[in-house]
Amino acid sequence: MPILVIHQMGRPPRREAPTTTLVRIGRGPRNDVVLEGATVSRTHLTLAADPHGTWTAVCVSHRNPIVVDGQLVTGGARIAEGSEILVGKEHLLVFAQSSVKATEYMGQAGYFARSTCGGCGWTGVVSTLRREPVCLQCGSTAVKVESAPTARADEPTTTMSAFEAEAGFFRLRNATRSALERIEKGDEPGERFELAEDKVLVIGGSGAPVELRGLTLGSAKVTWNGNYFSVESALTFPAMRVNGEKTKLSNLRHGDLLEIGSNRFRLVTK
Repeated sequence: MPILVIHQMGRPPRREAPTTTLVRIGRGPRNDVVLEGATVSRTHLTLAADPHGTWTAVCVSHRNPIVVDGQLVTGGARIAEGSEILVGKEHLLVFAQSSVKATEYMGQAGYFARSTCGGCGWTGVVSTLRREPVCLQCGSTAVKVESAPTARADEPTTTMSAFEAEAGFFRLRNATRSALERIEKGDEPGERFELAEDKVLVIGGSGAPVELRGLTLGSAKVTWNGNYFSVESALTFPAMRVNGEKTKLSNLRHGDLLEIGSNRFRLVTK
């Protein structure tokens, strides 16, 4: 079962390890994961796994949306390793599928900053690992983020030394040592395609290094945009999906799932 790492301003990060495939999260004491705060609904969201082990975050609050991996969500959104879920003004949940990854995410607390939306005036907290943080109230990206705090070994908001926290931060933010792995049946990793800042990885099409099985027309490409590897699709059909959402262009981060027809790939960062 997965582990949730919960970051909250002014408090050390904590872990929650639910034991069911339907996890209720909210302010109410009967939830599987209880979050305090006036901006958290009594039952705010649920996390549910399907028979294939794919998890979905569903916002059940009628008043308060959530932000999943930088997208404002009032319904549901698929989540995967490293997905970030912003709940209320003071809670950031990071989805981990192993205790090793959970420990890594515990060290990101030093990069959880207060912010103000230039559109509607909303104030709250965001993950500074996001290039364009999203306002939880109006969905705007006109969010002004305060300077990221300097992580220190004696701060209660991190379990890592300053050096380890800074190294982890830049590794995740820049993701320059990454690869695209093909996901085979049973979610087993298959072929691995290394990514580089100065190269374009073409997926599909004649002579492309990455084959799109079952498809003869159309292609997508993965390029470095200075901050992230991004994927852009030139296919009309089938639609490209990133973490279950249809898209033509999307920035990628560690753990993101890319799907084109029956072809599945995951971005992994060393």
